[in-house]
Amino acid sequence: MADSESSSFADAHTMHAVYYEHLGPSNEVVHLGEQPAPTAVPSPNWILVRVHAASSNPVDYKVSIKR
Repeated sequence: MADSESSSFADAHTMHAVYYEHLGPSNEVVHLGEQPAPTAVPSPNWILVRVHAASSNPVDYKVSIKR
């Protein structure tokens, strides 16, 4: 891993994440912060993928505002 990649993470046990803990308006419930990084691959048939970019769609917004 290049130095620039490794320095973008707080440490080997956390990862940057955008997450929400409950439904509601996105400006109130969506957070950017550190979350625990996965420590092990749960099954021989599973893989762990590093995501470099993601997006949301109109349906994501519509689901997030339903109460």
